[in-house]
Amino acid sequence: MQALNDENNMTHAKIKLRHYLTTILLGLVILRVALLDIWQTRTLSIFSLNLNPASLVGILIVIAGLFSFFISRKPIKERLAIILLIFVFVNSILLFFSWDTLTSFEDIIRILTYTILYWIGYEYFSSMHGIRRIWHAFVPIGIIIALLGISQYFLGAGNFETLAFPNRIQGPFPHPNILGFTATFLTLALAGLVVFYKKSGILKSHPFQNHEYELFKMKTTVFLAVITVVGLFTSLILTYTRGAWLSFFIGAVAFFLLLARKTFTKIVIISILIAIGVASFSVVFSGDSLINQASVFAPIQRVIKTSFIPEDDTVSGRFDLWGWGLEIWQQYPLTGVGLGNYHRAMAFHLRRPLEEGLNPHNDYIRFLVEGGIVGFLLFVALVSVWFERIIRAYKNLQTNEHAKIIALTLLCAGGALFVGALFDNIFRFTGLMWCFWLFSGAILGYFYKKKTAQRM
Repeated sequence: MQALNDENNMTHAKIKLRHYLTTILLGLVILRVALLDIWQTRTLSIFSLNLNPASLVGILIVIAGLFSFFISRKPIKERLAIILLIFVFVNSILLFFSWDTLTSFEDIIRILTYTILYWIGYEYFSSMHGIRRIWHAFVPIGIIIALLGISQYFLGAGNFETLAFPNRIQGPFPHPNILGFTATFLTLALAGLVVFYKKSGILKSHPFQNHEYELFKMKTTVFLAVITVVGLFTSLILTYTRGAWLSFFIGAVAFFLLLARKTFTKIVIISILIAIGVASFSVVFSGDSLINQASVFAPIQRVIKTSFIPEDDTVSGRFDLWGWGLEIWQQYPLTGVGLGNYHRAMAFHLRRPLEEGLNPHNDYIRFLVEGGIVGFLLFVALVSVWFERIIRAYKNLQTNEHAKIIALTLLCAGGALFVGALFDNIFRFTGLMWCFWLFSGAILGYFYKKKTAQRM
C-alpha cells in the first residue's frame, strides 16, 4: 500500500512539474515572439559571445527541452522530429565547409529550438487541453503585435522605404515582412480557434457543471480572439507585404472552401474570389488618375500597381536574387556555403562590402545555396513530410467535425507559411517558427498519439 501511495505521489509530482514547465515555456514563447525583437540591438557578452535577450531565451528553450527529455525518458520515434534532428545533425557536419562557422552554429541552434519546441508540443501539449493552451497563448501575442503595429501607423512611426511603400508598420519586429507573415499565421490560427469553439457548441451547451468561471473564461477568450483577428488582419494589410498577402489569401481560401459543406457556400466563396480578382485587375491596369491620392486605399493601390511594373526593384530584384543564388550554388553544389552565410556569399559574388550582402527572399533557394543539394533535399523532405502528416490526419477525420477543424487550421495556417517561403526567408523568423512548430507538434501529436493508443 505504501509503495502504491509513493508511486501515486511521484506521478502527481511529475504532472505538477510538467504543468509548471509547459507554463514557463509558453511564457517564454509569448515573451520572445511579442517583445524581444525590440531589444535585438542590446547585447550581453558571455564567453566572447554577444547575446541579445532573444538569444538568451533561445538558450533557455534548449535547456528546457533537454530537461523535459530527461524527465520523460522517451525515445524520439516521431517521423517529423527525426527529420528535424537529421537536419540539425547534417548541418552540424557541414560546419566544416561553412564560410563562417560561428554564424552557421547560431543558425543550427535556431533550428534546434524549432526541433525542441516541436517535440515538446508533440509530447506535452498533444491533448485537447494542451492545444487550447497554445491557442490561448496566441491571443496575447496577437494583441501586443497588433497594438504596436496599428499605433505605428497612426503615429507615422512605421518603416518608410519608398513612395510605393509609405509608412510600412513593423510592430515589434525589425522588418515589416516579419510582421506580415506572423500576422498571416496568427490570423488564420486564431480564426480556427473561433470556428472551433463556435462549431463545437461548447459555448452553448454549458458542459461544465458548477464551473461557470471556466465557461466565462472560454467566452472571453473567443471574444478576445475575434478582436485579435481583426487587429492582426489590419496589421497585415498595413505592412504592404505582398508575399504575406498572397500567402494569407491562399490559406484563407483553402480554409473556407474545405470548411464549407454546401455547394452553394462554395459557389459564393468562389464568386467573391472572382470579384476580388476583377477588382484587382482593374486597379492594376487603371491609370494613375483613377487612384484617389486622399483615399485610405491609395497606398494599397500603388503597391498592387508596382507589383506589375518591371522596374519595381522589390519584384524584379527578387528574380535577380534567385538567379544569382543559383549561380553561387553551382560553385558549391554539394555542401553549400554554410547556414546563415547566403548574404556573405552574395556580397562576395557581387563584389560588394559584406554589409551590402543580400538575402534571397526564398527559403528553398536559401537552403540550396547554404546547404548545397544535401541541405536542400533535407528541407524538401521536411516540408513534404509535414504536409503528408497533416493531410493524412485531415483525411482520416471526415466523421469528426471538431477534430477536423483543428487539422484544417494547422493545414491552412502552416501551409500559408510554406507558400510564403517562396517569397521570403520565413525559416529565419524565429518567433514565428516557434509558434508554428509548437502548434504543429501539439496537433500532430494529438492525432497520431491518439491513433496509436487506439491500436493498442
